[in-house]
Formats: sequence, C-alpha cells, structure tokens
Amino acid sequence: MDLRHTGSDVDLLYISTPKFDFSIKGNPYHPNVGALNINENVRAKIYISCTEYTAKIYSPIEDKLVSYTGDSYPLFYEQQNYEIVIEKKTDDEVSFWHENINIRNKVRFVGASKRVLSGIINFKNDIGYSELIMLVNNREYLKVTIEVFPSKIDYQKDYYALLQDINNELYNLIFDFYKRTYFYSMTKNKVGNSLTEFFAIINQVFDKLNKSIVIVLNMPHHVLNLDSASEFTKCPNRAI
Repeated sequence: MDLRHTGSDVDLLYISTPKFDFSIKGNPYHPNVGALNINENVRAKIYISCTEYTAKIYSPIEDKLVSYTGDSYPLFYEQQNYEIVIEKKTDDEVSFWHENINIRNKVRFVGASKRVLSGIINFKNDIGYSELIMLVNNREYLKVTIEVFPSKIDYQKDYYALLQDINNELYNLIFDFYKRTYFYSMTKNKVGNSLTEFFAIINQVFDKLNKSIVIVLNMPHHVLNLDSASEFTKCPNRAI
C-alpha cells in the first residue's frame, strides 16, 4: 500500500494480514503544539492480536513507518479525526466493530465493488485504551488496541495526577463500605487505607468466591446465589 500524504495526514499504523490490509491515517502530533509534542517523553502502548500479520507504525523522529515493536510515541488524541481504511484481499466477509456506536457506524464499504471499508472516526472524550476490532465471517480476526491521549492537558503530568486522585477516591469509598459491613470480620487487626491492604481485602473476597464455586462443583445440590452476595456484581459478556 502506497503512503498517502494529504496535508498533515500520514499513515500512523499499517497492518497486513492474509485477509486484508488495515491502516489508520491522521495527524501524528499533538493538536496544540504541532511537531513539538509536549508528550514526547511518553511512550504509548499498542497491542495487536492476530494469528498472522506484519505491522508498521509511524515514527515522528524518522518521519516514516517503522517496524512495530509494541510501543510508540503518542499518535492518537481525543477530539481529532482519523481515517480507517480496510482493503480486502479475499472474498470473505469483513466488518469493523467498536464498542462506541458513533465510531462503529462510521466505517463502511465504499464503492460498488465492496472491497474497501473506510470512514473518519473521532475519539471524542474517549481517553485511554480503545479497541478496534475487525471481523472475518462474523468472527474476531484482528484486534488493535491503541492508546488515546488527551488533547487539552499534559498526559505525563496532569492526566496521571488526575487519575491518581480518582483512584484514591475509589479506594476510600471501598474501605468505607467494608468498614460498615465486612471489614472488621475479615481482618483481625485494625489497618489503614493503604493499597496493600486494599488488595488484601480484594484477595479475601475472591478467595471466598472461589471456595463457594468449588463447593458447587463438588456438590451439585448446592447452589451459589450471587444475588445474595453483596460484595459481588455480575459482569455481562460483551457480544460482538
């Protein structure tokens, strides 16, 4: 596939598989500062899941696609447009899926031949890891997990500080909940609100769940009622 430079848009990620070629095009730099990326010291993770593929990723330093190694400089930002292009190589049915319907519905077949899927997507208020999934004959074939960075704050400083504040608030809420319910019955000594103690409590919760599951498996006449266990919640499976 030839690289296409349209203004500031370049191929940011290119993946070739036996079924299709996949690429994401866009501006590789932070929208507020151009090439002088304020996140230049940050490394972004990109995960590719596929049985057979070759991949290249854009390097702002070399100004070209280089071999994929699992990480890169930040390339994807919220509130920015990116073009996804999927070019079929076989007659298999190929489709695109994303959990955000506003992104999912943007990528469609173009042209009468139905050999190319394309669309402009935008990660609006969608910071963090985002999964782009390609289906072949309605089965997951390629999953690309990219890291979307904020466009209004410094990821390395402000974002991590904000994330730490949220995590601390979450830990405090959980400790407060267990203080009024199971906390003192599950721990022998009085403890504070450290991360070590937080994960110790979580381990005890899952140990209790595991023991209950073993009882059900060994003694089928017993039934595990998750509805009555206030410390557990059900997590529905994702349907693609």
